[in-house]
Amino acid sequence: VNETKSNIILTYASDDANRTRGPACDHLCLDEFQGMLWDIVPIIEEVLAISKIKREIFSGTPLTTDNTINQLWKRSDQMEWAMRCGGCNHWNTLTEDNDPLKMIQYAGLSCSKCGKILDSSQGQWVNFNPGHNHDVLGFHLAQPIIPYYNEVHSEWLRSEEHTSELQSH
Repeated sequence: VNETKSNIILTYASDDANRTRGPACDHLCLDEFQGMLWDIVPIIEEVLAISKIKREIFSGTPLTTDNTINQLWKRSDQMEWAMRCGGCNHWNTLTEDNDPLKMIQYAGLSCSKCGKILDSSQGQWVNFNPGHNHDVLGFHLAQPIIPYYNEVHSEWLRSEEHTSELQSH
């Protein structure tokens, strides 16, 4: 029995918003956003027109820097998960300036400076795009920082194998 009288509507729109027209919603979740055309987003957002909540969630993998999700990321505060190394006190993030491939080691998620295993549950979110009044709260959620992937050894090995494949191509 649905006591809240809530409904979930699943549909798709990558280059045409027509399938999304009609329902009135409080929450709009757009997954694989990197593949959508930016021009159709305002049309899709009209489902929130009469909502008092108007919550939007955009997610996906920015396969390049020339896509819709990256345009949204540039407008955001660009929150990155930072983990302090217990050995050398270096703050580690999965950002290019921190050499993230050094963090992906066979033994586990490691400090890019000294190689000590990191406890990703002891990190904090850091704003990497400060000084602006952002209208988007953006979080970079990469698998290596998620405890499920870096604390469950079999999952970590799967992630490590994938990283090795990427490095060899």
